[in-house]
Order: sequence, then structure tokens, then C-alpha cells
Amino acid sequence: METLQAIGWAMILNSIVHYFLMRNKGYEKFKRNMIVYAILTFVIIASSYPIWLGVDNYLVNGRGFSVWPNEFVANDYPTIGVYILTVLTGDLEPMFPFLATSFAGSMIGLCLAKPKVPKKLPRYLGFVTLGFFVLGGVFIPIGEVTGDPRLVFDFTWFRPNLPYFFILMGVWIGMVGLFLRLVEFRGKGEKFATSNVGKYFRRWGIIALTIYSLQIFALLPRWLLSFLLPSDQNLLIYLFPKYSEGYVLLVAMFMVLSYDLLIKLWAKINFKFTFEWFIVRLASRGSRYPVSQRLNTKRILDETEWINYTDT
Repeated sequence: METLQAIGWAMILNSIVHYFLMRNKGYEKFKRNMIVYAILTFVIIASSYPIWLGVDNYLVNGRGFSVWPNEFVANDYPTIGVYILTVLTGDLEPMFPFLATSFAGSMIGLCLAKPKVPKKLPRYLGFVTLGFFVLGGVFIPIGEVTGDPRLVFDFTWFRPNLPYFFILMGVWIGMVGLFLRLVEFRGKGEKFATSNVGKYFRRWGIIALTIYSLQIFALLPRWLLSFLLPSDQNLLIYLFPKYSEGYVLLVAMFMVLSYDLLIKLWAKINFKFTFEWFIVRLASRGSRYPVSQRLNTKRILDETEWINYTDT
């Protein structure tokens, strides 16, 4: 369960919830919808640890797995049951607790979709951020005392421990609130988005799905750099030379520049044949609406009408 799989499952499950909330003019019931999403967010977070504990003990003690979660263990037991448990509790980004991130994002989206967006929304998001930071801080000493790896704070690539997840939630909610406060609520949406820095990141964002899926493209710059290394070094198998951190940073910059060149060249033909290109065309099949212009680079980067919340 890497990011794309986690996003995909979260979208499917969240869409089911959203469908039932929107039925029978449910979109008019803002408070009810916010309460439902808040409850679901709490339930997912509160139940994550006991579900982790139950599944981990069941697979390790009951089924003889050497350790869980572990993507290599899951690979050795390719059953539908293991797949489901991987989606729910395995490495790297399982639905428990990341489905809560999707539900929390829906709450922010409901607020931004209101005809009159609350002026105090950034402040509320700041309080929520502070709350998650406090939760993370409370669980850090608990993890140190118990020694439970599910609670011991650590920056990890694997299934996140609870303190780390709380801090992650606080960071991204805080960033959303900060951008709303400094950009949209100050009427600087267009200035921010049309700046050179804004355009740079927006160009990448147009085909974010394709870029993430094209991890294999990273082999090209790694292969080119391999010609500059001693023969016993091979960047194609993720072995970095034991030089300075500055060298590793140089490799990373070269790879980013390679992706940037690919994106700029692809933008000249409006990202034809990307995943987004196929999705846009499939979505227009059987529809009375014309094909979306969301991949028209000039229109997206230079002709977009920006929404600010200064008058709300």
C-alpha cells in the first residue's frame, strides 16, 4: 500500500460515504455531514491501535508469520486474506489510520464548498493542528515507557506509529490552514498561482498521477550518472557511493531536473497519452459535456480565474 493505492482505496470508501450523505438533498445538511465525517475520523483513529494489535498478534502468533506488517512477508503469502489485511493494517500506508486523513480532508472540502466560507476557518484549522500535535506529544512518552513499536515515536517509511501519524495530520492540516490564511483570505490567489514558483509546482501538479506512476523514469538519470562513477558503483540498484551528503544531494537534484525537463516537453503537447489524458477522455464518454480542458497547459497556467475568500 503505497501512496497511489492508499489514495485509491480512500477515494473509493470515502465516495461511498459521500454518496449516502448527498442523497435527498443531503448537500444542504452541512452540520450533519460535518458531524458524520468527524465521527468517522475519530472512529478510524481510535480503532487503529487495537486493530493493529489484533491483526499483528493473530498473524504472528496465530498464523506463524515472522513479523507483521512487512511487505516481504505479505509477498510470501499471496492470499486474498493477506491482501485485505495489507490494505487495512499493512505497510506502508494502510486504511487504518490513513482513511481518517481522507475523512478529515472531506470536512475541509465541505467548508470550502459553502457559498460563504467561514472567515475563521484558518483559525479553526490551527486549533485542530495544535490538537494533533498535543496528541502526538502525549503518546510519545507512552511509547517510550511501553516500548510498543506501534507507539514509539520514529520517522519511519513503514506503517506509521501513532505519535508520528498525529504529527503528520497536524502538519498537513496546518499547512492547508496557513495557505488559506496567507493566500486566499488575503486575495492573493492569482498572484501566488501565476508567480514563477507557483507555475512551476502547478505544472507538475497537472499530471501528478502520471509523475508518481513513472517512478521507472528515474532509472534514466541514474543510468546516465553511472557513467561518472567507479565501475563498482551502480545507481540502478539503489546503491549510492559512500561519498559526502553533498554528492547524494547532487544526484537528487539531477533526477528532479530530469523529471522537470520531461514535464516541460510533455506540456508542449498538452500531456497527450498521460494517465490523466486517458482518464479525461474515458470520463467524457457518454457525456453531453465536451472533453475537459484540464490538460490544456496554457489555459490552466495562464487563463484560470482564481477564487479568493476576501468577500466571504
